[in-house]
Amino acid sequence: MYCSKCGKEIADNSQFCGNCGKEITGNNNKNNILNADNLQNIIEFVKKNKTVVIVIASIIVLVIAMSSISNHKKKQERKERIHQEILDGLDYRGTELR
Repeated sequence: MYCSKCGKEIADNSQFCGNCGKEITGNNNKNNILNADNLQNIIEFVKKNKTVVIVIASIIVLVIAMSSISNHKKKQERKERIHQEILDGLDYRGTELR
């Protein structure tokens, strides 16, 4: 089995990782142990479906970038509206300045 913190191989009966010291609570605790077979299956899936993984990752990055740009534009439009209202003699809430 492998340590979930540092990834080093550790003995099945280990209570602590000899490399990083992480406590291994229970030999079959899936939250603390990376199973070599499962890890190998994930690696094989990524290798076989590299195009799919790249497309999904690209879509996620694109959505994040578009969201960020949209948010920036909204902030900029709000700043410009407030600036224009001040120039027109109104405060940012739309009431006249004295």
